[in-house]
Formats: sequence, structure tokens, C-alpha cells
Amino acid sequence: MPNSQLAPLTLTFEAMSTALVDYHQLLKRSTLPLWLPLSDAQSHNVVSMQDKACVLMTDIWHSGDGDGRVTQNCHGLIGASDELIAAAITLNACKDAFRQALADLKDKDPKNINLSLRARSQKLAQILRREGLSRLHLKQCYRHIPILARGCLKVQFSWYSSGRSIKKISIEESFQKLLKLSQSSTHVQIQINKLSNLRPGTALAQVQSQVPIMRVNAIWPSPESSMEDSLWLRKARNAPLPLLVPLLEGQPLPHFNQPSLQPPKSRLRALRSDSLIEPTPLLPSLRVHCYRQS
Repeated sequence: MPNSQLAPLTLTFEAMSTALVDYHQLLKRSTLPLWLPLSDAQSHNVVSMQDKACVLMTDIWHSGDGDGRVTQNCHGLIGASDELIAAAITLNACKDAFRQALADLKDKDPKNINLSLRARSQKLAQILRREGLSRLHLKQCYRHIPILARGCLKVQFSWYSSGRSIKKISIEESFQKLLKLSQSSTHVQIQINKLSNLRPGTALAQVQSQVPIMRVNAIWPSPESSMEDSLWLRKARNAPLPLLVPLLEGQPLPHFNQPSLQPPKSRLRALRSDSLIEPTPLLPSLRVHCYRQS
């Protein structure tokens, strides 16, 4: 591939690297309060919350040969000056530019490069290696530093363990997937028979439970309400990284809770009674469920 086509990749990576250094230095020098949960090991090794935040929020490299789809996540709150917030906005823009440069490179590749680290084409792998980016963790490069637009009164962290991915699937597609399994297995034959007995056009869904994620709710009183009123404004979002909260010097963090470091082992929310999907799978091997009849 000509160097002219690689130039945007190199330039946007250099810009992102510079923005990362600027952000890291500002965060390291900040005297505003912050909170990140520390594990027992980190507490024992006297790792400070500020050091952990600096490493976590500027880490874009693989630590080993692990799964490239897995990211280093940690919730928390970081009191941020206007200067730090401006640096975070710049860094997020640089991340987007680098991501677009890789997407453009993908479009120029006749093999239609898959940018996921587990299925990266040899061509892109060679390019990244030649540019010194072979150990780059793309998912950690792409994700934004989360920024709260204005200070709030309270922050509530909570594990969300009920997420599901639901994808419609046809009877024919289900047949083809079952036929790829061992035909000698009794449980596969039972599922094929169940599928054969369905009415044509029966609506099916393939359901995949998603890994637990940390969510954060930022809470403000509404402009029309007094402190005694129960009218509140909320903004919810995922919290894979600590949230930047605008603060002035000497101002404390908003009130917040400290959830457990590990997600609950069982589902916290009850299944909805108005769910459109049958709770018991029709085809357990494929996680395929029927839609409820109206």
C-alpha cells in the first residue's frame, strides 16, 4: 500500500498520542477530588486513585495476548477543571479521527479488512506492525472519555445484568444452524423435530445474554423545583471509564454510592410479564425462542 494512503493513519495516531500525553499530564497535576474503587491488591500496593485513573484512561495497548474484544473497565468520578475537560474533548475528537483513518484504510483494502482484533486481516496486521502499532488495542483507542456537561448533586452507580441481544431468525436459518451440529445427538434431533412442526412463518428470535455492565445515573433537581420537591432530572449512561464532573477548586464531588467491584451472580430484575418472547427456548442449542402469540 502506498505511503500516501498511510499518511492519514500515521498523522491521526500521532495527534491522538499527543492528546493522550496532554490529558495525562493535566490529570496527573490536578488537585481536584476524584474517586475510583481500588481492589484489595491495589490497596495493599498503595496504588493511588489518581495513578489508577491516569493509567486506565490513557491505556491504548495490549498487556498480553488476551482477547482483543475485552477492555479494561473501571467506573469512578473525576473532578475536572475547564482545562481538563477541554483536553478530554480534544482527545475524544482525535480518537474519532484515528478511527476514521482506519475505516478509510479498510475501504481501500480489496479484501475489505475486518478491524476487529480477532479477525484482523494479515494486510492490516502488517501495516500496523510496520507503523509500530501491532499491539494497539483498538477498542480502548476508540472509546471516549465520558464527560458530564455540568455538575450534578448525586451520582448513582449500579450493575446492569439483564441486558440481552435479540435477533430475529427464520425457520430456515434455524434449520441450517441445527444441521451444522452433530446429527447423531438425540437433543439435536428433538430440536429439528420441534422446528419441523412449526407453522410456516412462525416468528423466532435468537437471544444472547450480554455481560454485566456498570451504569451511572447523574441526578439534578429540575430548574422549576425547589430542594424539597421530588422533581429530578436524570441522565443514565454506561460507565466503562470514570466520569469527568466539572468542579471548581475547593468544590467536593457530588454524593455517590460505592457498588461492589463484581457484578451480582444472578439476575436482579424480574422477567417482564409483557415480554414479547417466550422465556423457555424452543431450540436451546441455538438460544432460539418463539415470539408469544398475540
